[in-house]
Amino acid sequence: MTATTEEGCVMYYPSASQSGDISLSWAVVGSPINQFAIVEPAGDPFLVCALDSGVVSKVHIEASPNDKPMVLYRHAKPVYCVACQSTDPNVVVSGGFDRTLFLYDTRSPAGNLCTLTKLQHRVYGVAMDGHKVIAGDGGGCVLQYDLRKPSTHTSLRSHRHWVEKVSICNGVIVSCSGDGAVGIGPGPDGTLQHCSEVWAFTHKGDDLFVACK
Repeated sequence: MTATTEEGCVMYYPSASQSGDISLSWAVVGSPINQFAIVEPAGDPFLVCALDSGVVSKVHIEASPNDKPMVLYRHAKPVYCVACQSTDPNVVVSGGFDRTLFLYDTRSPAGNLCTLTKLQHRVYGVAMDGHKVIAGDGGGCVLQYDLRKPSTHTSLRSHRHWVEKVSICNGVIVSCSGDGAVGIGPGPDGTLQHCSEVWAFTHKGDDLFVACK
């Protein structure tokens, strides 16, 4: 289990013994963590953390407080979300309040692979699957990018409020918003299922689980 704190600490609970004792590893990144993604390449799992300072940090799972996190990129304003590519988890996209999406490879932190088109609003949610990148912004838009043509995007749907989270569930694009709607579908004709105010969701297989206010 992995958890974060407002002080910018990453805490990892890798195991629990029969006596109930829990071993704990932790690292300090120095800024509140808005979101993190667990990256699990063979034999070396680590976290990519989106920090309120604008920094995107790489933190090894079993780091000690003395281990300095690696800075992957610096947004001009707080970075709110990160996502990993399903086919190559070392490829990461981040989005933030500077209205930009950055794509980079955690194995080569010297520079980002590309900068996607600057959005009109803050980026609150990102998801990535193969060449497909989905972003949800503060204006309620859900946008789709193709990494083979990163300078253009397609508008999929519009919520009435900011998009809190986006995901790709078995190829289907899902978005949720404070307007109480969950958007499900591959394009503008995807259905909007209204609930009470939606803050988060997750999925397992074909099942979607929604957390409402």
